[in-house]
Formats: sequence, C-alpha cells, structure tokens
Amino acid sequence: MGRALGFRAEARQVYWAVVDGTRRSPILVGHDKFAAPVGLEEAPALSWYNDRAQLILETYKPSTVGVRFPEPVARGSNKEGAKRRLRIEGVLLRLIDSCV
Repeated sequence: MGRALGFRAEARQVYWAVVDGTRRSPILVGHDKFAAPVGLEEAPALSWYNDRAQLILETYKPSTVGVRFPEPVARGSNKEGAKRRLRIEGVLLRLIDSCV
C-alpha cells in the first residue's frame, strides 16, 4: 500500500492522518489537527494552511495523498463556513498537485 496521507478540512481547522503498512494491517503513523491562528485575515490564513500542510508532506513523505470531501447530507446552511472550507481544500489540492 505504501505510506498514505489523508486530509479533512473544516471551516476553521484541518484534520490529517498518515498510515503505512498494508490494507489488511494498516499502521497509524501520525495524526493531528491544525488551525490557523485566530485573527488572521483570509489570505494569510490560507498561506498558513499551505505551509503547515507542506511541513506534514515533507515530514512523512507519503506516496499517496487524499482530501476527504464532505458528504452531501453534511452540507448545512452555513454558506460562509462552506466557502472557507472549500478555499482550504483548494489550497490543499494545489499543494498536493505540486508536491506528489
């Protein structure tokens, strides 16, 4: 299977996990969450998310990376939160495309 990294973005934080091993016996190598410092404007916050995710990519050197998108039923009426989450997901996808 190789080492895999997964991200899941929310409006104000990103969860991540790294697994290694096989599909039958996966081994959790690392996991955590990160959130941009409170008070950052949108552009600096997105840059902060990019830098933090890049550090995780460089640290764990995964062979596969994915971003989990929310299920349709999880999409509530909070449009601003959804837009923030989508912008963070865009940053993650761009970074993944440039690194892997």
